[in-house]
Amino acid sequence: MKLNNTPTAKCLLIAMIVLSTTYTYAGLPKLINSRIWNGQSLTWNDFQVRHISTDTIRPWYISLDIEDETKTAWVGNTRFEYTEFTAYMYPISSWYDPDKISEYDLQSCNILFNLVELNARMLQKEFNTGYSSESRHQAREHAWNEAEQRLKEYSLETDYQRDTVALTNYARNIQRELNMLPRTEPKLPSSDYDWHYGFHLGYLNMNPLNKSHNDLSAINGFDFSFIGGYRRLEFGFNIKSGSTHISQSAYFNDDDYVWQADETVLANQFLNLGYRAYSGQYFRLVPFANIGSCAFTQPDPVFPKDSEKKHQKKGLCLDAGLSLDYIMMRDIRQHNNSTEYFLRLTPNISYTKIGGHEIWAANVCLSFCFDFQFLRK
Repeated sequence: MKLNNTPTAKCLLIAMIVLSTTYTYAGLPKLINSRIWNGQSLTWNDFQVRHISTDTIRPWYISLDIEDETKTAWVGNTRFEYTEFTAYMYPISSWYDPDKISEYDLQSCNILFNLVELNARMLQKEFNTGYSSESRHQAREHAWNEAEQRLKEYSLETDYQRDTVALTNYARNIQRELNMLPRTEPKLPSSDYDWHYGFHLGYLNMNPLNKSHNDLSAINGFDFSFIGGYRRLEFGFNIKSGSTHISQSAYFNDDDYVWQADETVLANQFLNLGYRAYSGQYFRLVPFANIGSCAFTQPDPVFPKDSEKKHQKKGLCLDAGLSLDYIMMRDIRQHNNSTEYFLRLTPNISYTKIGGHEIWAANVCLSFCFDFQFLRK
């Protein structure tokens, strides 16, 4: 069975198909009164504008769109954003002429709605394959090109919606394709990381305890560390260095040198071992313990620029403490890695033994950190 077949009608039908399937991002505004695709067939009751007498060949118009919504999911400490695509039909801007419609007109509306839903699923599937802006742009272009091709095929296979037998077959085929392409959830990254590594660079303040015994002023300097880790274990190499003042001469009184009441450099070199304890979406605790070497260094008062005449005293140092990380951003670029940026506040207690002297100190360091992390596959 075929409907009217004239060149004029054919042109008008093509124009109406284009108008009825303009579901672009810059298309119709999101209306409060909308019907989401849910697998149930449309009825004429879903068209809220009725009884419009028209001289056009098509006695109906259906307003369709794909709406994209950005949603948020938390994966461990990661705030991950993804896009969800949904097919909508807008009853308030869809109409029909009850005096001219037939059952095949409603069937055409349902086919178009199913095509929009199929396109939304295609777009969702393409978007879920990657997180970079380039991959998502390519996914968007590919999905829209596929949708445009499907609309052309639909028009040709149904003789521009006039071949009722072809319409019935096409409705059956599009339903089968929907069944074969279920909605896919975004593949969120795992919160379990294998290896990670990074750098921390911060400012150190070391305040010796019991200063009347140690005769040292506060130490201000830098804290630099190279950190690696496996899953929640963290290890690395850490250097703390800063300048202090000895308040009286002969603090160490070595056999070959009397230490001056002058500026002295204290350098600590640690091997670190810590454990990451996740405590929230933005915060993380890392208890740690360090063991390393330290050295007091003072330039020669007569030849201060002569490196060979610098005086140095070495010792052993231990410390332990707790790092509080504030995660500012985790940039997820692909499925298999991310880069994490965070601030780390590290209070700890240090014990230093140089010669016969013991120094207890309270340390605090504020660091800017970043880690390269590799997700478990």
